[in-house]
Amino acid sequence: MKQPNPHADVVRLLGELRAQFVLATPNPPDHFDELTGEIETITKAYMVPSVDEQWARYKFSPTQHRLMNCLSRYIGRSVTTERLMDALYYDRMSEPPGDKNVHVQIHKCREKLKGSAYRIENAHGLGYRLVSRETTGGD
Repeated sequence: MKQPNPHADVVRLLGELRAQFVLATPNPPDHFDELTGEIETITKAYMVPSVDEQWARYKFSPTQHRLMNCLSRYIGRSVTTERLMDALYYDRMSEPPGDKNVHVQIHKCREKLKGSAYRIENAHGLGYRLVSRETTGGD
C-alpha cells in the first residue's frame, strides 16, 4: 500500500486550483503566486517531519521532530494544543490520539532540551511556546 504524502497532495491540489483560477480569471492577481507559495511553506512546516539540523543532536523521535518544528516556527509565541495535534497527527486525523499525547511528547522534549539554549513553556490556557533561555534569562 502506498504511503500517504499529504504535502504532495496539497501541491497537486494547489496546481489544480491555480489552473482553474487562471482559466476563470484572465488576469489573476499578482499576489496569487505569493499566496500559493505561503500555503506550500505552511504545508511543509506541518506535514513533513524534517530532521532540522538544529534539533538533530537531541535525538528526537519523528513525532518529537514534528512538535519541535511546529514550535520553532512560532518561537516565543504560543501554539495551541489543537495546532500541535494537527502537526503531530496529521496522518491519523480520522482517529487522532487525545490531548494527553501532546503533553507526553512535550514532557519528553523538555527532558531532551535540558541544558540547551531552549525550553518549552506552558502558555496557560493557550498551549505551549518554545523560548530561548538567553532571551528569557535562563530558568
